[in-house]
Amino acid sequence: MKSKKLIGIILAVLFLLLLYYTSPLINNNFDGALGYMMKSVQRILFFAVELIIFVKLFKKDSMRSIVNMNCFKDAVPACSAMFIYVVFDVITYVVIGAKSWLNTTMPIVVSCLIFMQLATGLWEELTFRAFVCEGYYQGANATFKRRLLYAGISMVIFGIAHAVECDSLEHLSISLQTYF
Repeated sequence: MKSKKLIGIILAVLFLLLLYYTSPLINNNFDGALGYMMKSVQRILFFAVELIIFVKLFKKDSMRSIVNMNCFKDAVPACSAMFIYVVFDVITYVVIGAKSWLNTTMPIVVSCLIFMQLATGLWEELTFRAFVCEGYYQGANATFKRRLLYAGISMVIFGIAHAVECDSLEHLSISLQTYF
């Protein structure tokens, strides 16, 4: 039983490293909107493989028991921040002409903001939430302290994954602001 408490954390780190080390294959061979679409495909493939592993490893009823739309209307307020982000980026692209969007085409904006962000969200939730936090449910003593421990582990792995991608103190500062 103890191994099942830790295996999700170990797998989450392994999946993260696998994504991290396979990403240059896409980054070095594809650019622009096609590059974002290929990154989306990569994340969807990782999600699908991880979902199969998750269902088999933790003996879930089915994939539908993990990915379902039962509480979709309850989830909309939780994901509204992403929609605000998309609206903000579209406004800065169309109206303001923000410096970061100069020489950017609408296919790049759509492929990055919609397809890649959604695919990344699916993959991140399964990897950093489901795999890591499943250990909480594998023990008999499901206490509040234990729930905080697993949430903290998830947060740290998720934070490190994003901090590693920061190439400047400015980007690291923005990353840290998102977590706190």
